[in-house]
Amino acid sequence: MPSTHRLSLPEATRLAGIPVRRAAEIGVFSFPDSSVKGYAAAGVPCDLYEAMPRFCEHIAIDIRDLPNVTLHRFAVSNRNGTLDLHFAGHVGGSTFAVGQASSPALVIDRFVPDEASKVRVPVRDFAEVDPGDFDVVSIDIEGGEWNVLQQLKSRPAVLAVETHFRKYVNPHLAEIVEWCRANGYRVWYLTKSDTVFFRGEPPKLRRRRGGS
Repeated sequence: MPSTHRLSLPEATRLAGIPVRRAAEIGVFSFPDSSVKGYAAAGVPCDLYEAMPRFCEHIAIDIRDLPNVTLHRFAVSNRNGTLDLHFAGHVGGSTFAVGQASSPALVIDRFVPDEASKVRVPVRDFAEVDPGDFDVVSIDIEGGEWNVLQQLKSRPAVLAVETHFRKYVNPHLAEIVEWCRANGYRVWYLTKSDTVFFRGEPPKLRRRRGGS
């Protein structure tokens, strides 16, 4: 049974001695809460993918003094064009694709989609924008992770995917797990919402003091 940790990705890779030369986060919302913020602060080149304009404005301000961080202001999926998103709340900032089978907002918050909640954003096929050299990739786009994962060109050492949260289970969990298995990944550890996969034999992690 995989262990559950409160370790951030930068903490986990540091403890395991994994070199990280480039990292990506897909679905950022807020830079202070970014899963790759620790890499960015250490000078590692980081690519942030966020589609919501209001979120991007805040992120751009937060990274203005970090030339190693690039903000991509579009959604990524398995196609090019536009994507309609439901904006499910100003507090949590949850956004998910219109017509999507499930998301944390639908399952946990019982969000009821309506016309007023839609935001249209540009979307890019991730196979066309993935440079192929990410060492760490974090994907948290409220149920749309599988559309990105199947387009991944990089084979990062560490891959974090939002798979669960309270009563929510990712609607494509089976496909995600099978893709990871077929590409040499094994479960490294779990967080309250993500499964963190490692390509190869996962390093052992000691528990951080005060962690679970």
